[in-house]
Parts: sequence; structure tokens; C-alpha cells
Amino acid sequence: MDYQITGIVPDRSDPDRSIDQFKAEGLGWLTLDGLLQRMVNGDRFWVAGPPSAWLERVPGNAYRRTHVRTVPDGKWDNNLYALPRYEVKYG
Repeated sequence: MDYQITGIVPDRSDPDRSIDQFKAEGLGWLTLDGLLQRMVNGDRFWVAGPPSAWLERVPGNAYRRTHVRTVPDGKWDNNLYALPRYEVKYG
């Protein structure tokens, strides 16, 4: 299924600007690992624009773990970091 990401919980202690949790309409809050697992299982996630942008998995390497980003389109408005920010949420 397709789900819209409507908010994030940034990791304030992490200098690489990682995101700890994602608010997905219809699912509630997902951790990064939960979001990645749902993507592996076939779910797709997007951020409203205009234009809207899909999230993609970015494989990890020796310096960074697997993470997500919006498919590059040159627009800041649909970037994950432009979404509302929340404190840590569970469930």
C-alpha cells in the first residue's frame, strides 16, 4: 500500500541529521527500522509537494546505516526535513 509521511521525529543527538520516527497516515508512528521493513515488504511512502515525492531506501555502508530519502527532484518543499517535527512518539 501507499502511505503519506506527515511528520518526523529528528534525532537531536545525531550530527548527520538522521530521523528516528516517521508519522505515516493510517499507520501512526514508525521507527526507521519499521519503515524500512515495510518498504522491503512492498509498502511505498511519499511526502506531499507540490510536487509529491516518493521515499527510497538508501543502502548503508561502512560509514552510515541504511536510511531513506525523497527521490531527488530539486525541490526543498517536499523534503522530509520540511515536515512538522515532533518529540519522540511511540505507537
